[in-house]
Amino acid sequence: MGRRAPAVVSAILVVVAVVVAACAPVATPRPTQSPSPAPSALAFPRTNGEVVAGRYASDPPFDVPFTFEVPADGWESMHLHGEFFDIGRFATEERQTAPVRWIAFGHPDHIRGDEDVPAAGLTPEAAATLLSARGDLTASEAVPYTLAGRDGVRLDLHAPEANTPIFGGPDGDFNLEPSIDIRLGIVPLGEDLLLVFVGAPPGELDAAWDEALPILESVDL
Repeated sequence: MGRRAPAVVSAILVVVAVVVAACAPVATPRPTQSPSPAPSALAFPRTNGEVVAGRYASDPPFDVPFTFEVPADGWESMHLHGEFFDIGRFATEERQTAPVRWIAFGHPDHIRGDEDVPAAGLTPEAAATLLSARGDLTASEAVPYTLAGRDGVRLDLHAPEANTPIFGGPDGDFNLEPSIDIRLGIVPLGEDLLLVFVGAPPGELDAAWDEALPILESVDL
């Protein structure tokens, strides 16, 4: 994805293919989903870099305004797009690998099933079914999940092959890599969907989810 910020360093792109090769045409703007966050929230970094402890506003860069609390230093901003933004923790200061802890939010234009399916009008359950029915993904059973009072579902996803598309928007597709598993929450947002995922190396997803919960539970839409 690459609409509102410089592309992520190439070392990350080798392991976590989240950016598309070329920009898609600009989509028709969606109506504002909720009032702008309170002025007291910190502005999310406009460039890739450190995110210190504090309460942040998602918009900009994200299309959906909300606030969320980052309870400790050590997180970094990674992608800055209208349909996708995130924070991560890296194993080294040089960021030469994928993040070992990853929290991301998505406002998708489409969900990838056997083909791209528009997200507008899909229920969280229908979106989860599209993903879990695919032969190129390993998916857990979908279970109930609530984010900021919105009831949906969540499921774990693993991609055996590189560059496996999950969802996308005007700036391109989010592609899952074998080196990172994600726990994906899907909740309704008017006629659209709001996604949140926690990512970690295989075998570490439960621990990463526990670490991410204070941030996820602080989301105020």
